[in-house]
Amino acid sequence: MKKYLAQIRRLLHKTVQKSNRKFLLLAIGVLLLILIGAMIFSHLFSKQNVIALINGEPITAAQLQEKISEYPDFYRQYAKELPQQALDDYINEQLIYQKAHKFSPRYRAKINKQLSRYRRELLIKEYLEDQVLSTIQVTQEELKTYYNSHLNDFLLPERLHLYEIVVPTQESAENIIKRLSLGEDFGEIAKKESQGSAKEKGGDLGIIVRGQLMPELEAIVFSMKSGDILGKVVKTENGFHILRVGERFPSQIQSLEEATPNITKIVLTQKKRQALDAYVAKLKEDAQVVIHKEKLGDLQ
Repeated sequence: MKKYLAQIRRLLHKTVQKSNRKFLLLAIGVLLLILIGAMIFSHLFSKQNVIALINGEPITAAQLQEKISEYPDFYRQYAKELPQQALDDYINEQLIYQKAHKFSPRYRAKINKQLSRYRRELLIKEYLEDQVLSTIQVTQEELKTYYNSHLNDFLLPERLHLYEIVVPTQESAENIIKRLSLGEDFGEIAKKESQGSAKEKGGDLGIIVRGQLMPELEAIVFSMKSGDILGKVVKTENGFHILRVGERFPSQIQSLEEATPNITKIVLTQKKRQALDAYVAKLKEDAQVVIHKEKLGDLQ
C-alpha cells in the first residue's frame, strides 16, 4: 500500500512539474511578445521624431523644443528663424555632455554639493512665493500715487522710425539714391540689395530715441521730416548707408494706462520686499538666535 501511494505521489509531482513548465513557458512567451511589441512601437514612434543621432543616441524634435523653451525670448525667436543653428547648438552641448559624462565620478562630490545648495535656495524661493508673497496685489490707487509722484520717469524723449539700406560701395549707394528719387520703393530695394541686419524687414531699424545715434548723425536725422530720405551717403565700418525717416514722435509723458505695466512691476517689487522684511523680522522675534561676534574675525 505504501509503495502504491509513493508511486501516486511521484506521478502527481511529475504532472505538476510539467504543468508549471508549460505555464512558465507560456508566461515567458507572452512577456516576450509584449516586450517586442513595445520595442517595435517605440522604434517606429521615435524614428518619426528623431531629428539627429549623436554617437548613436537619438535626439527628438520634442527634446530640442523643450530645450529651446528653457531659453529667453530672444533665443526662442532666433531658433524659430534659424532652426538648423539651434539644432547645431544642441548637438554641440550633447557632444560635450557625452564626453563629460564619462568623467562624472570625478566630479560627483562637487556636483552634489552644488545641487544641495540649489535645492535649499529653490525650497526657500518656492516657500516664500507660495506662503508669503502670493497674496500681494497692487491697487489702482497705488498705481496713481506712484505715477503722479514720478512723472519725470515717464517722460518719453523725441523718437522717430528709421530705415536704412547698406551697400558695399559709394557708387552703389549714390545709384540707389538716384533710383529712389525716381520713385523706386525703399523697402523693396532694401530687401533685394541691402547688406544690413534689417534687410529682411525692408531696412526697418525700428524706433530710434535721441541719444542712440552718433551726435553728428543724430543732428541730421532728427532734423528730417517724416518720409524724407537723407540726400547724402553715410559711411561706417559696415558699409555705405542710405537713411529714410518714417513716422516721428514728439517728446511726451506716458499716460497712466501706458505706464501701468511698468509701474505695476515696480510697486509689486517694493511691496514684496517690505512683506519679506516684515516676515523675516517676525521670524527673528519668535526664534532664539545666538551670535558669537568674537568669531566673526575668523571669516576670511
